[in-house]
Amino acid sequence: MTSRWDTASTPEYERWVDEQIGPRQVGGRYDHGYEDSTYDVLAIERGPRDTWPIWRIQVRDQAGERWHCTAWDPRWDRVVSTAVKIPEWWPVSEGGRP
Repeated sequence: MTSRWDTASTPEYERWVDEQIGPRQVGGRYDHGYEDSTYDVLAIERGPRDTWPIWRIQVRDQAGERWHCTAWDPRWDRVVSTAVKIPEWWPVSEGGRP
């Protein structure tokens, strides 16, 4: 008998986690779609973890920091801002690394 843990490292699992996380990435800010619901993503653990939830996201909102595994819902959720990616080597013409 196969459990959900046995299939956790399969391409199907990876696609499922991608759907759950949606466009969220560490350093980004997102909104659930209701008043005062913006949050910053601090960490993403794609899993699989040995306990529930098998994947999770750490966020900071008005209530503080917490972990959750609420899936992205494009009907309500929206991207407020994305994470800024600094290149490994900043071009010298731009003044060197920040």
